Amino acid sequence: MIEIVSLNKTFKSNKEDFVALEDINLTVNDGEIFGVIGLSGAGKSTLIRCINLLERPDSGKVVIDGQDLTLLNKKELNAFRKNLSMIFQGFNLFEQRTALQNVCFPLELTNVPKEERTKIALELLEQMGIQDKANSYPSQLSGGQKQRVAIARALASNPKYLLCDEATSALDPEATESILSIIKEINQKQKITVIVITHELSVIAKICDRVAVIHNGKVCECNTPTQIFKNPQTEPTKKLIASATFLRGNNKCRLNLLIFFKTVI
Repeated sequence: MIEIVSLNKTFKSNKEDFVALEDINLTVNDGEIFGVIGLSGAGKSTLIRCINLLERPDSGKVVIDGQDLTLLNKKELNAFRKNLSMIFQGFNLFEQRTALQNVCFPLELTNVPKEERTKIALELLEQMGIQDKANSYPSQLSGGQKQRVAIARALASNPKYLLCDEATSALDPEATESILSIIKEINQKQKITVIVITHELSVIAKICDRVAVIHNGKVCECNTPTQIFKNPQTEPTKKLIASATFLRGNNKCRLNLLIFFKTVI
C-alpha cells in the first residue's frame, strides 16, 4: 500500500515560488490501478516523482508498505527503490544499447550473472511480444515498441509497484491501446500495483480502478472513473471532462459523454 500524507512541494526561484503540490493525501491500495489526472502543470508528474523521491517533498510523508521513504538515507532509499519501477512518456532508453541490453541494464546494476540476466530479459521481451526485436536499437523501433522495451526493463527488477508517467502520451491510438492492455495484464496476472499519470480521460476509463483529479497542485476529488465522469463534484473536474479528447478507434476526437459512456465504460 502507498500512503501519501500531507505532502507539499514548492519550487523556489528568484522571481516567484511555485507551489507544485499542496497538502496531498492519497492512498493507493495493493493490486489496484490508480490514476492521477489533470491538465498540464497541475502537479501530476511532480507527485509521481515525489512517490519514489526523485523529487524530495518539502513536508509530508510517503509511506510504502509501512515504511516512510522520507526517513531513509540514500543507501536505504536506493535499496527500497527496487520495489518501484517507472516508465516515462519519452521512453528513456539508452540509444547505444539494443533492446535486450536495455532490459538487462537494471540487472547489471544488481550484479546478476550475464547468462541469467540475458535469460530474464529475453523472457520479458517475449512477454511484451517483441522478442524478435532483441537485437534492434531504439532508432530502429516504433514508439509502441520502444515503450514495450521500457516496460520490460521496468519489470526486470521484479517490482511491486509500477509508476507510469504519461506512458502513452507520445503514442498513436493503436499503440496506446496495446500498451494499456499490457499494463492491465501486468496488473492482473503479476499482481503489480500501478499508478498511472495522464491527461487523457480515455486512459483512466479503460484501465483504472480509481482516479484522483489534480488541479493547481491540489486533489479536487478521488473516486472510481465511472463516478468521476458521471457525477463530478468540483468545477475543475467538470471542465476537464467537458474539454476532454477521447480515443475512438484509430482516431482522437471529441465525443459527448453519452457516446463516451456507451463506447468506453
